[in-house]
Amino acid sequence: MLKQTIATAVVLLLSAVSADAQYFGRNKVQYDRFQFAILETEHFDIYYYAEERSAAEVAAQLAERWYERLSHALDHTFTRRQPIILYASHAHFTQTSILPGNIPEGVGGFTDHLAGRVVLPFAAGLGETDHVLGHELVHAFQRDILRKQGRSLSLLPLYATHGGFARVAALGLGENALQALGQGILAGPAALYLFAFSIQTIGVARAAVFPATVPALTILIGWLLLGEPPTALQAAGLVTVLCGFYLAQRQR
Repeated sequence: MLKQTIATAVVLLLSAVSADAQYFGRNKVQYDRFQFAILETEHFDIYYYAEERSAAEVAAQLAERWYERLSHALDHTFTRRQPIILYASHAHFTQTSILPGNIPEGVGGFTDHLAGRVVLPFAAGLGETDHVLGHELVHAFQRDILRKQGRSLSLLPLYATHGGFARVAALGLGENALQALGQGILAGPAALYLFAFSIQTIGVARAAVFPATVPALTILIGWLLLGEPPTALQAAGLVTVLCGFYLAQRQR
């Protein structure tokens, strides 16, 4: 009886695995057959429909602009042209045979890390197409850098694999330098040093008041430097904090 039960369970398990494998091995439905032409640029092979030639030329210019920006930021160049596959619409994009499974709703593009292909549809606006293209080309750079080092993309931090580098590169050198100065130096070691210096100079009791002034000073600096006037409630809070700071400093 026990042997029959075990045998029945094994048969049912194998049947379930077989059915699951057949389901996931099934080809996705493709309603259209796409005939691609190739537009060769200095660093890319752009695959596109022949009737979308003008749009493909614009995408090629965007890709080359991203290449110049990213190659400078990452200090890396491709040794061969990168393939980019463009679909005329998101409906066509979801029928791609590059991925075996269905593409989740909301995915605007992807990078095939096995073959290095960047795949995306033309978005409704040029800005969105440019954004997705730049995001995926960051992945292409990451893949190429790690491939040359014999390493895996899984070693990268999650921030890097989800477009963090693209956002940093898009800011430009001046904005990145300003952020490094403000957040990396002034708000970091400089602030800690000045706080420690204030404790040594005026004592713990008085120095402890400084952190409470941060929100008020933020409002004040935003008003003076960014032209963002405070609301009535913020102004009242600013005056209250500054008065409290003044009174605390008068205490002996």
